[in-house]
Amino acid sequence: MDARWRARQPQPDDDLNGRDEHAHIKVCVPYNTPVSGVVRFDLDMQIHEMPGGVIHRARIQDRDNTLVNHDLVDETRPLCAPTGNCRYVHTVLLNTDALATGKHEFRFHNEIQRPDGARSLATDGWHICIRACSPNVVQAVTPPEEEGRGRWFEAPPSTTDYGYNNARLRTALPYAGGDSTALLGLWCPTIRTMAGAGGRPVVRSFVSVDPRFHDYSVPGYPNGWPGMVVVDEPNSINRQVCIDTTRLTDGMHKLYMRADGQAATGKQGGVYVIPFRSRNSVFSLPGDPTDPAPAPSPAPAPSEPPVVEVLDPTAGEIDPNPVTLNARATGATRMDYEVDGKRVAFDDTAANGFDESVTLPTGSHTLVCVATIAGSSTARSEPRTFSAR
Repeated sequence: MDARWRARQPQPDDDLNGRDEHAHIKVCVPYNTPVSGVVRFDLDMQIHEMPGGVIHRARIQDRDNTLVNHDLVDETRPLCAPTGNCRYVHTVLLNTDALATGKHEFRFHNEIQRPDGARSLATDGWHICIRACSPNVVQAVTPPEEEGRGRWFEAPPSTTDYGYNNARLRTALPYAGGDSTALLGLWCPTIRTMAGAGGRPVVRSFVSVDPRFHDYSVPGYPNGWPGMVVVDEPNSINRQVCIDTTRLTDGMHKLYMRADGQAATGKQGGVYVIPFRSRNSVFSLPGDPTDPAPAPSPAPAPSEPPVVEVLDPTAGEIDPNPVTLNARATGATRMDYEVDGKRVAFDDTAANGFDESVTLPTGSHTLVCVATIAGSSTARSEPRTFSAR
């Protein structure tokens, strides 16, 4: 499980995939197995892109009741400086004998303190069976429909919380165990993004497979590798999303879902990360051991990406603000505009021929236009240098 929150102060490059402040919390939980007595939880808490940030508190809750609340101010924790990246593992021994028998929803919190004193909370949840459950409940130890969620909310000093947003998987979780549970061909889970209690409306839904947001080494992606993008829309969603697992290597992968809202002082978002296994090579299905294995699913034939043509501004020209950005690419459903390596605007209102107006600082700039083709693959234009005044 992995929850994360995003930058408190909005910046021009506060892009969904950009280099902005955020935190994670990860924890291993018992799957489909009742527990009793003292249970150990190792909370893996991380901060990225926040110089001077510090982990302030670790907490476990059972619905609204706080089970464990560790203030970590006096403990030795890494200060996130100068790179802004740090990690701290905190072990919690929880005595479950004090809890009622049955299924409980645990929430694991990682409270972060920014250098300016503002505190934000990364949180994630899971269903855990205590001592004994009926057969039906045991099978539902993993979160059922709409209850598996990651969320994030911020609490600046002397203000109330801004609420949270949810990213939810509304169908059965793909058990990431042995090859008998591996996914083949198309996997079409139902995904919902929405605002939670007090949360701001969803302004971006983002679903991807195997993103590497901290890998800045991929040419053409200065803000990190977004992975195999499945959904990238400026609104909430509640529908089936199909993933072609034949495009993936055999083995473990991660489905990443995020719902972003815009609070008064920055971005808020809920994230849910789900591991799954893919195996599309030779694969024996359960049945007669003498049955031949089915042929591997053929991978789609590679195709040349379309050429992205920048129409405006013209190379070398000087444009008054606001500057009009215009580009086209055959088959494109969306165009993102990156100026000086940062996304400044996007247009998804036309199938061919996009334009957007932005105000830029006076001086020389470099524009790259990124076209989204068929909702997943992307193509980039050659850099175009111009000036704004």
